[in-house]
Amino acid sequence: MAGPEQESGRGLLIVDALATRWGQRQTGGRFTVWAEVDVRHDSAHEEFTRDFREEL
Repeated sequence: MAGPEQESGRGLLIVDALATRWGQRQTGGRFTVWAEVDVRHDSAHEEFTRDFREEL
């Protein structure tokens, strides 16, 4: 996991926190990440994202 001073290394942590489901695959020398994000906005989502931001 990325330390607080690092400028990279949080991408998949953020994808995992925000995506309904996600995955990855490697084809040849390329690495692809896909994600599905639920766009509903409700108070439970706000609480989750607030807690997530505090962890970063």
